[in-house]
Amino acid sequence: MKKLTIEQRKKLIGSAFVAPWVIGLLLFWVYPMIASSVMSLFQITPYYAGFRWEFIGLANFNRILRIEARFLDQLVPFMFRTIVMAPVIVLFAVVVALLLNQKFPGRGMFRAVFFLPVLFTTGGVIITLMTDGGMDTAETAGAAATTSVSFLNSEALMDLVHRFMPPRIAVALSDVLDSFVLVLWYAGIQITLLIAGCQSIPGTIYEAASIDGANAWETMWKITLPGILPFILISLIYTIVDLSSLIDNPILELINDAMANPLTQGMGLASAIGWVYQVVIMLLIGFVFFMFRKATPKQ
Repeated sequence: MKKLTIEQRKKLIGSAFVAPWVIGLLLFWVYPMIASSVMSLFQITPYYAGFRWEFIGLANFNRILRIEARFLDQLVPFMFRTIVMAPVIVLFAVVVALLLNQKFPGRGMFRAVFFLPVLFTTGGVIITLMTDGGMDTAETAGAAATTSVSFLNSEALMDLVHRFMPPRIAVALSDVLDSFVLVLWYAGIQITLLIAGCQSIPGTIYEAASIDGANAWETMWKITLPGILPFILISLIYTIVDLSSLIDNPILELINDAMANPLTQGMGLASAIGWVYQVVIMLLIGFVFFMFRKATPKQ
């Protein structure tokens, strides 16, 4: 038997490490994508011990986009909310990352504090905070109070928002202000990414800028922010994807409703809703890439 060379052994070891990820990708991403795309072209209804598949072409897409207004009525406000909330989260993360990148006593503790909500606001905790969780009226009001800031939720501020903003933007912004604590809690991962971006900038650049007489304000705008621009892009894309799967996502509720009513809607309609929603999210991410490409200075 021919012995493997060192280079072949390295490739084999690398392939062994990558294999679980490739298998998981094929089983839990590629296969569901193909299966859902096929199901979206069928009317799938219960039939004895299984399901009856009736090919209907693009009828499911026509139903959700042209015949029934429920999907678009839920999609449009949610997308406006995402468009408003994502920049707010990333902007907050940038400010906090710039502050936590400075040298001061207890810096590690403050970094941990800003990341802790990522660990705590999962599962039942985030469900309770963002929904009533089956509680009575008084408890529901208490839970809602934990997700809002009294100043940002004041009637005077809300009146200014609705007076000077377009209606759809005003509604989305009001929703963001009403749950501003949750907006801040969703910035933990982004803060971590941006701190790593700040630390990736060589210290020699700051030393050279200091020698040339640049102050802290000029250094931030000329060196730090351009240097972390790729990390801001990653943070914004992550935020959009994260917001698209929020527990109170109305589109996911539509998908669940379709799955729960197989006689009138079914898996075919649910798959069509999921595909249209995915295309919208991908278009939004593509727009973000385009804007960052325009904003990035050419070498």
